[in-house]
Amino acid sequence: MINSEENILRLIGGEYVAAATKQLPDPNTTKEEFQETVMEVPNLGKVRFTCRRLKSKHHKSVNIFWSTIAAVKVE
Repeated sequence: MINSEENILRLIGGEYVAAATKQLPDPNTTKEEFQETVMEVPNLGKVRFTCRRLKSKHHKSVNIFWSTIAAVKVE
């Protein structure tokens, strides 16, 4: 797992996290549990986002989505 000192996810605005998850494949069709994407974030530079595929169940309905778990600056 990523060291807490390296993880800058808390410093990044939600609009950039959302844009990063939109670059990922459809969570309903992919079978991979983890995905990474790199995106340019203003005032920080290039950032690598690590996302995990999660399922939310409520009665008979199931929602599958990406949740960003970490962000690290890359050179």
